[in-house]
Amino acid sequence: MAPSRRQNNRLTIRRLTFSALMTALSVLMLYLGGFVEVLDVSMAALSGIVMQISVLETVQGWTWAQYAGGCILALALMPFNFAGWCYFFLYGYYPIVKYLIEYHIHKRPIRIAIKSAICVLSGAAMYLILRFLIQIEDGSNPLFILLGVLFAGIFVIYDLLLTRISWMYVTKLKPKLHLNLK
Repeated sequence: MAPSRRQNNRLTIRRLTFSALMTALSVLMLYLGGFVEVLDVSMAALSGIVMQISVLETVQGWTWAQYAGGCILALALMPFNFAGWCYFFLYGYYPIVKYLIEYHIHKRPIRIAIKSAICVLSGAAMYLILRFLIQIEDGSNPLFILLGVLFAGIFVIYDLLLTRISWMYVTKLKPKLHLNLK
């Protein structure tokens, strides 16, 4: 039996409300990361974890809209906020892409290669955009290499963290919430 129009409207309103709340939470975290500069990358990562919960709860179109809204609001409110740029270049869209990769590609070496390529391309794009368009200060080449290695290591830890949080959310918290947004 197909759901009625009234049920579809209720589901759409619940999805919209949930996405708006998660977008606001992400932007708030990114905004706080801009004020406390020590927390800028960690707040972008926490905003990505919020995005991971949205990936698990809603359908794919809503999560892309949430990512776009979070990026627009974060970068419009504070255009020189490094947390917002980190969210834009990697931490915001990666949970959505991670879900797609793990859902559609079943061979682990291929998944690792694709995720590594995403890490390298995102890091390079972030460096080039921030270096040449926004004119951030230039560091020395050894420092750049060290930062690249640290970025890759943090990315691996972030990927594992998203996997663990997804498992904990689906097994422990989701049955208690009863959101039913899919």
